[in-house]
Amino acid sequence: MMHDKVDKIGNSVIQHGKFNDRIYLMKIDRNDSDTLIMQLYELARENDYSKIFAKVPTSLKDIFVDAEYIVEAKIPNFYSGLKD
Repeated sequence: MMHDKVDKIGNSVIQHGKFNDRIYLMKIDRNDSDTLIMQLYELARENDYSKIFAKVPTSLKDIFVDAEYIVEAKIPNFYSGLKD
């Protein structure tokens, strides 16, 4: 059975693989944010994944929007009941 795997890029946690044909940024470490987006693009290109999606706090949203990510959803108070 084919399945995706969980890996780290820096201290951020991703899930990726051919089973779902995508990269999912599950947990971002703020210290990785400067280089993470380019590393995600490179991983997607190398593996021919069709999509990258990311779960990030609102405080980091703009760096993803600036990199042409599209906001598909917003969950109020998702992070510890304090941050969107």
